[in-house]
Amino acid sequence: MDRRLFIQCIPLLAVSSGLAAQNRDGSERVDPTSPNAVALGYTRDHRDVASRWRKKAQDSEGLQRCDTCAQFSGEQSGEGRCRIFSGNTVSASGWCNAWTRR
Repeated sequence: MDRRLFIQCIPLLAVSSGLAAQNRDGSERVDPTSPNAVALGYTRDHRDVASRWRKKAQDSEGLQRCDTCAQFSGEQSGEGRCRIFSGNTVSASGWCNAWTRR
């Protein structure tokens, strides 16, 4: 590959790497380490709720999950969109402090 072709390919590499981070529907997955997710105690698995959120999440039957929340819409391969996180994708078995009954 010559230098000119390499330089022409750089924008394509940048675009393709950005698209790889997104889902097919254009929404991004919520990063549990993002400031918004940390503030709400979001976790991808409802069984791994941090101890400081434990009182709110006490649920012996495991019903407090993203897929049972009023803010969750749709499901595709164990994921769906959440209105709390600006329509970004969350795990259906996840949990956050904004969980509300449907």
